[in-house]
Amino acid sequence: MTDDAIMRLQAEFARTASHQRTEADLWLLRESAESASRADGDWEGRAAAHAEFHRLLAYATGGSAYSLLALLISDSMRDMITRAGPGAADLITAAHRRLTRHLEARDADGAAKEMERYLALLSQRKPAAVS
Repeated sequence: MTDDAIMRLQAEFARTASHQRTEADLWLLRESAESASRADGDWEGRAAAHAEFHRLLAYATGGSAYSLLALLISDSMRDMITRAGPGAADLITAAHRRLTRHLEARDADGAAKEMERYLALLSQRKPAAVS
């Protein structure tokens, strides 16, 4: 799946989740963002922890079709994050926190725009040396 297709799907997940999310979804998303920011170990493991946020976001839409799509693109999302390299960790964490705030406010446009901006920046990053 192309990065552009992933960005469009993730923006739609963010838009829909802003309306459908529950308090439990918000808690899971906050916890995911914070635990990924503290994850130790190799970059691939940390990237998988960051990608978990995106799976949880799809579940927060309340739609089983989006949940299925999240499973189908989860490897692509993890690959995009992994390719960006460890230097993108702060960018990812900050974007996940901003996204969560948009979801809390039920700001669909803000959530979708944040997702698009964040993933565009992530996809433009040059592959970095992995440590």
